[in-house]
Amino acid sequence: MEHREPSLFWSLAGNVWLMVCVVASVSCVILAIRLLPGAAPGIPPGFRQRLALAVPALFGGLAGFYGVVTTIVLAVRTRRLDRSRSALRRLEKRVGDLEALRLKQQARLEELSTLREVATVVNQESDFGIIAEKVLELIHGLLEPRDIALFIQEGDKEGLQPFAEYTDGKVLTGRKMQTHEIPDFDLAQFESHGVICRARGRELHAIVPLKVEESILGAVFLAFSTDGRPPEVQREEFNNARRRALLEIAHHISLAVKTKHLHTRAVVDELTQLYSRSHFNTQLQALIEFSRRNREAFSVLLIDIDHFKRVNDTYGHATGDIVLRRLANRIRSTLRKYDTGYRYGGEELAVFLPRTRMKQAIGVAERFRNLIESQKFRSAGGKLLHVTVSVGVAQFEPTDDVETLFSRADRRLYQAKHDGRNRVVPAAAA
Repeated sequence: MEHREPSLFWSLAGNVWLMVCVVASVSCVILAIRLLPGAAPGIPPGFRQRLALAVPALFGGLAGFYGVVTTIVLAVRTRRLDRSRSALRRLEKRVGDLEALRLKQQARLEELSTLREVATVVNQESDFGIIAEKVLELIHGLLEPRDIALFIQEGDKEGLQPFAEYTDGKVLTGRKMQTHEIPDFDLAQFESHGVICRARGRELHAIVPLKVEESILGAVFLAFSTDGRPPEVQREEFNNARRRALLEIAHHISLAVKTKHLHTRAVVDELTQLYSRSHFNTQLQALIEFSRRNREAFSVLLIDIDHFKRVNDTYGHATGDIVLRRLANRIRSTLRKYDTGYRYGGEELAVFLPRTRMKQAIGVAERFRNLIESQKFRSAGGKLLHVTVSVGVAQFEPTDDVETLFSRADRRLYQAKHDGRNRVVPAAAA
C-alpha cells in the first residue's frame, strides 16, 4: 500500500493539471477568436487594442496546448514507471522466495548428509562407545546445541544412565561426564511425545527418546542457548528447523542401542554385568591371535572367591549373589579402559590384561586382592562379613593356545588355594 499512495496522488494531481491546461488553452483560443474577427479590412480605430489582446491569448492557447501534451506525455511515462516498479517489486519478491528456497534446500542437504554419515557410522562400527562419540559430534555440527547428552538403559540399573556427553568441543564418557541426570523431564511423557521441548531460563531443552518396539532404551538430551525471545517463539523455531532432523537421527541411534542391548544380553552375565563364559572363550582366542601377530604382551588373571560355598551355606544364596555383584563392581572399578572382566563360572571370575607383562599383572592382581580383603560385605540379613580371593596369573607365550594359557593360569589359581588362599600366584614361563 505504501507504494501505491504516491502514484495515486501524482495521478490525481496530473489529472487536475491536465484539466487546468485544457481549460486555459480553450479559453485563450476562444478569446483570440472573438477578438480577431472584430478587426475588419478597413482597420477600425480599436484594432490595435484588440490585436494586443488577441496575440497573448493566442500564445496562451498554444502554451495551454503544450501543457496538455506535456501532461499526457508525463502521465504515460509515470504509468510506465509505475508498471516497471511493480515488475521490479515482483522480481525482488521472487528473488527473495528463491533465496529462501535455496537456503531451505541447502539445510535439507546438510541434514541428509549428516543422516548418511550417522547411518554409515551405525552400520560400520561395532563399538557402541565409538558410535556414540561420532554421532554426538555429528549432531553438534548439524544442530549446534550448547550441550548434548546420551542416556541409555544399562543392565539391571533402574532408569536411564548417562553414557556420553558433548560439551566444550569434546565428548566425555563415564566418570568424566558432567551430566548426571535428565533435567526436568518425566520419561513417562515419552509415551505420547516424539520430542519434548521446553524453555528453562536462558536455555531451551529438548529431549528425544530412543525407542525400540515401544520400549525406551535411551534418550538424547540437548541444551540450546536462548536469545530472550518468548519461549513459544523459540519452541516453534526449534520444531520448524531442528525437530525433523533430530527424530531421524534418533531413529538411527535407536538401532545402535538395540544392537548394543541385544549384544549385551547375549554376552554379559546378568548378575555381575561382567562378560559371560561364551564371550570369554571368543575374546581369549582373539587376544592370543592379536598378541602373537603383533608380538605384544598379554596376561590373564583367574580369580576365585575363597570359601564361597560356606558363604552360601551360612548366609544364603541371596548373600552369595550380593558378594558376587560387589566383587564384579570392584573389578570394573580397577580395570583400565581396554581391560575386560568375565564371569566364566560360578564364583570364578577372570580378567584379560592386554599389553601387560607379568610384573604389571601381578601388581593389578595384588591391588584387587588387597581391595577385597579390606572390604566389608553386608549379607541379605544385614550382617557384616569378610571375603577374600585367590588369584592365578599367567602371561601369554608365543607357543600358547587357548587351552595351554588358560591351563597355566588355572594351575596357579589352584596352587594359591592350596597354599592357604587369599594370595596371588604367578605362573612361570612355559
